[in-house]
Amino acid sequence: MIVGKNIHKKFGDLEILKGVDLEINKGEIVSIVGSSGAGKTTLLTILGTLDRATEGEVIINNESVFKLSEKKLAAFRNQNIGTALKYHQKTWALDRGYDEITWTFDPLVRRNAKLNITKLGVQVHDYFPDFYGDLPDALNAGDPTDRCMARWALKGTHVAETNSEGIPVALENVGGNPKENAHSEKNVHKVLCYLPEDIIEIRSKDPVLSLKWRMALRNQLHPRLSSGWNISGFTNDGAYILSAPGKG
Repeated sequence: MIVGKNIHKKFGDLEILKGVDLEINKGEIVSIVGSSGAGKTTLLTILGTLDRATEGEVIINNESVFKLSEKKLAAFRNQNIGTALKYHQKTWALDRGYDEITWTFDPLVRRNAKLNITKLGVQVHDYFPDFYGDLPDALNAGDPTDRCMARWALKGTHVAETNSEGIPVALENVGGNPKENAHSEKNVHKVLCYLPEDIIEIRSKDPVLSLKWRMALRNQLHPRLSSGWNISGFTNDGAYILSAPGKG
């Protein structure tokens, strides 16, 4: 059983979740729906213990998870949650004859990228600049809504790359700022694109820097994915691994 009590989440002065209460019983399948920017992913990451609430409590199988130390919480997460929420969706889809699930995600949000690519093994071949247009909600206002398309093949296993050794860096994180590096596509078949630590917090405190990150990542991902490259992995220190056609 999962119980959420009075869950609040703030990023700086920006409040995304404002006192969410919910109860999900064992064996129950629940969908969380809402417009982009409503806080669905934020709520799921908190329920999945990937992030902490600013205020409130999450109880999973009678364990108040955020009272655990970081070490014990990591062990609890690995044993009890991990990718369980998405795998419920997988089971539901397979039972109804589907062999693929697709969804969009913001490629600048590091925790989403890691979950999708390394945990679930999704494949990413598509990048859509400003996919939803201008969204006036508190989370997205003023920021282009660029999205990648995650494609999760439900039959079979796709293992993402995590080793960055020897791969040139196309987008660096230099003191919290993006730095683009030029590489000859003729001689380079893989590149790394680093993400900021927490773009949502940056967006709430420094919209100008947030936009710099948005445009820098777009410059690196959009032309490559449009020409047949794919995101073949994600490193432990927060970088996409992009591979040319036939190279990953």
